[in-house]
Amino acid sequence: MPETESIPLILLAAGLSKRFGGKLKQLARIGPDNETLIEYSLEQAARAGFKRIILIVGDKTESPLRELLGAEYKGMHIQYAKQEYDPQTRDAPWGTLDALCAGIKYANRPVVVCNSDDIYGESALRNARDFVETNNQNVAIGYKLEKVLPQTGSVNRGIFSLNEDYIISIKEETGLTKESLSSRNLSQQTLCSMNLFGLTEEALQKLKYRLQDFKQKNTNSRVIECLLPEELGNLIKESQITMRILQTNEQWHGLTHPQDEEQVRRELIIKKSMHHHTLKPQ
Repeated sequence: MPETESIPLILLAAGLSKRFGGKLKQLARIGPDNETLIEYSLEQAARAGFKRIILIVGDKTESPLRELLGAEYKGMHIQYAKQEYDPQTRDAPWGTLDALCAGIKYANRPVVVCNSDDIYGESALRNARDFVETNNQNVAIGYKLEKVLPQTGSVNRGIFSLNEDYIISIKEETGLTKESLSSRNLSQQTLCSMNLFGLTEEALQKLKYRLQDFKQKNTNSRVIECLLPEELGNLIKESQITMRILQTNEQWHGLTHPQDEEQVRRELIIKKSMHHHTLKPQ
């Protein structure tokens, strides 16, 4: 398949995380060979078969990411799409659906979309790409809660409700901890969203219309955001799209606070040494 016809990976990289001290998570050197987080993620994407990356950037992230990555990385062509907003009427961009829509014009086909500051695992990325390419159906990669909850502290996660292999809803559960699962009728095996989706062209068009409507309805708000998982959930609920679930056993890695860097680096070093161990002839 020619590069221009291959399914692109859209990486959302326009925002700075307040909880990460206003630094760029993507540039944190967490790789076992001192790679930045985004380099580590892109290496996984290359091994998963992607040929084209559409990187959604913002005012603060565009220059450092262009400087680091350039127009090509590990044989993948990188395009940069800027998420714009008007500072006269807004304090910040319009959220993750707006970020995705900034990159859609470069796609012209189904896409895989995910965060640029999370490490998803090679097979999770490959499965999303293969599924949407082969079936032309929307798909979400579902992670077991045990793989995505921190050792300490709480997080928010989108919990899937399922009917066999189809998603009925994505409900945001806030303040989840390892200890609180049973009181919420959840288990370590419950599947949740980490914002890794394969989306058809039809779904992308519908999402574009949702964003236009959202902006018109909230024209007076300086802060409200249009969130991708929420709008996908609304489209599913209204039977405008269907979405399959694919379960992954990959271990997700992510940064929330600056002190997480050392922990993630240790985990990835262990993962690399285990991988090398399994590759050695017995």
